Formats: sequence, C-alpha cells, structure tokens
Amino acid sequence: MTDTSGSADADYLDEFYRHSLERQALDPVVEERFRVDFDEAKVRASDQIQPLIRRIARSGGSSVTLLSGGRGAGKSSALLTTLRQAAAADGMGFLYVDIGPYHWANAPVEPAPMLVMIAAAAVEALSLKPGAIDHRTPWQKLRQFFDRFELTGLDVGLGAQASGWTVVPGFSADLRLALEEDASGRRQVQDFLARNPRQFREDLHEIVTTVFAALPGRGSPIFVVDSLDHIRGGRDNYQAVRESLDGLFSRTWDDFLRLPQAHTVYCVPGYIQGTDSSARFALLHIKVREPDGSPYAPGLEALREVLVKRAPGGDIERLLGDHVDEVIHFSGGNIRNLLQLVCAIIDETGDDDPLPVSAAAVTAAERRLRESISAGLYQEHFGILRRVRDSGLTGRHFQPTLEGEAERTDYLEACGALLRYTNGDTFWYAVHPLLDAFL
Repeated sequence: MTDTSGSADADYLDEFYRHSLERQALDPVVEERFRVDFDEAKVRASDQIQPLIRRIARSGGSSVTLLSGGRGAGKSSALLTTLRQAAAADGMGFLYVDIGPYHWANAPVEPAPMLVMIAAAAVEALSLKPGAIDHRTPWQKLRQFFDRFELTGLDVGLGAQASGWTVVPGFSADLRLALEEDASGRRQVQDFLARNPRQFREDLHEIVTTVFAALPGRGSPIFVVDSLDHIRGGRDNYQAVRESLDGLFSRTWDDFLRLPQAHTVYCVPGYIQGTDSSARFALLHIKVREPDGSPYAPGLEALREVLVKRAPGGDIERLLGDHVDEVIHFSGGNIRNLLQLVCAIIDETGDDDPLPVSAAAVTAAERRLRESISAGLYQEHFGILRRVRDSGLTGRHFQPTLEGEAERTDYLEACGALLRYTNGDTFWYAVHPLLDAFL
C-alpha cells in the first residue's frame, strides 16, 4: 500500500498557508468563509463599527469619519463586513480603496499629490466593479484633471478588450512614480494647487461626484480610504511623516477631504485628531490579557476561532499540536501577527516533516516575527518598552510624559512593538509578548 500521509500533510500545509495570507477581507467570498463574529463587548470592550455606521446613516450631507486603531487589529475586515451587510440589507452603496499602492509607506505626505491619488483611486475602484456602471465618464474627468498639470507618461483610462473595458494595468504604480519620484510632476501638481486652490478643489470634487453618481446603491454612499495608517516612515523620518499626515487632516484641507455626496471614512493613525467636525472611532486589538498580564479567556478563544476558520477541516492541532495556546498568546491579540506566525511556522516546516510541528519550528517563527517588529528600534525605544512593562507590573497604566515620548510611543505602536487594549472606560499599552524576553 502506498503511504500518502506525506502528500496529505503537504496539501494541508499549502491550504492552511493560503488561508492565512493577509488582505483576504478584500474578497467578499473569501471574507465570508473566514469571518468570525466576535462579541466585541467582550473582546474589545465595545463595538466601534456599528456606532460608526449609525452615525453616518443619521448625518446629513457629506461627512468625514476617522477610524484609527492598531495595525493588524482587523479594521478593514470589520468595516468591510459591516458595509457589505448594510448593502445587502438596506441597499447602501459603498466604495473601498486601498491607498497603499499609490503612496510609499516611508514617504511624507504632500497634500496636492495625495488628494490626486485619492481621486484616482476612487476612479480605479469604480472601474473594477461589474455591472451596468458608467466607467468611462470618471476616467474622462480624471484625464482632464491631469491635463491641467501637464503630467506626461501616464496611461490614464480604460483599455479596450474583446470582452469589454478593463483598467489599464499598472495605473496606481505609474501614478505613484509620476507624483512621488518625478520631482517635476509633483511640482506641477503643487504649483497648480497653490495658484488655483478653488479650481483644484472643484475639479477634485467633480471627479469623485461622477464616481459616486455611477455607484449602485441608495442614498449617499460610504467611501472608505484605507491604509493611511500604514504611512509611518522609518525611525529616521517618522517625525516628518507624522507631521505631514497630521497636517493633511488639519483645518486647511478639511474642505478638500470632505467629499460631496458621500460619507468618507479615512483609516488613519491614532494620533490624528482631525477637525471639530470630524467624528473619531478607534478599533483596538483583541484583548488577550489583563493589565497585570494574566490571560483573558474570551479574547484567546476568539483568536482560536480565527485559526479554526482557516485550518483545513478546522483542525489547528494537526499543525500546532500543544503549541496552539502559545501561538495565540504570542500574537498579542493582533490578528495579522497571528496569521503571520502561522505562515512563518509553515515556512519552517518541510513537506516531509512530521506533524504536529516541532517546538524548534515554532520558536524559529516567533524569532522571525520578533526581529521584524523590533527592527529599527533605538535604545530610547527600548527604554519606553521597559517602562510600559514595569507599569503593568505595578498596576499603573503607562502615560508618555517626557519630552519626545509621545512621538516615540506612537512609533512603537505603529510598528507593532506596543499594543493597546481597552476595558471600555480606559485603554492601556502593553509590550508585544514577543518582545518581553527581548527586553
């Protein structure tokens, strides 16, 4: 008889790996398959997404909402799930864009190019929606907008195919090159905004208005601009990037960002305050421990369910054996880190290696993620991490008080070294579990 156990294990590993890759919530079919209905009141102390949607539904005209929270906390998944449910139940229209492909994560934000990128991302996102939608008019408006700047080398619009119209490949990358790497292109856009701010705003709003008018759905749609919180720079230019992004959401640009005929949700870092007319919501990490470090069972069980949904046959012990609780603990309640750990463990496991995996494979995966999180930290960052750790041991929540600590704390949260949890009334920082021993 042929021994097929090795082949079966290899298929199991391949499938579990594919199911654990990032950004799968963008596919509604995949998202529905892997969705876990968290009891938000237990795992995060409160549900932030439903109040956000209700506020939008009750607000009149255009609105701006800022959604923040730890990277990897599940903001995109939670928001997209709720929007799809609202679309199915009430006919609410929505459009989602990921600004990541348009802007380098380590580069400061300049208002003029970023506003152009947001409009272009809306046009491209509409083009990817199927059905009887006017795809061409928004592209024509966008092309006219670009003509004002005399941008060259951009293939803007829809390409003709035998099956109909399709988005020109590489558009977002081309635009990023034109506005971020080409100094002349960036300067042309900035100069036009400086000379003609009213015309710039009118053109920008006309583009997105044609997008929203073509979008299926009832009433004013919800327009989600995701991944602005991924723009954080490195340790040497974090402050410059922070100030640039904070400046974009100042009163100066409020009339530009408040898009007509839509409710716009910007996913931003936690330090962004916005203007008085902007609503703010924060989705923090799933709580897996109390401030004193003791385990929090509802959060741990919720993350176990995340793995069960993705494991072939729901069998997570086949891969992890006795290491399930350890892996969940070392995720720190960061869903992205949890899935990254699974992928790293599978990377460390050969097709012929026996399952469950060895302790050495788990340790190696944890080390890889630890090194990724801690890369680029200075000694003063580790000083803050030690203070956070010690404050948890004494029962006093850490608060940045020394000069420069607020910015360094934000940086530590942006890179995942610090996690934030809440009991509802207050939140606290905790050092990522993978870094505890590293301190």
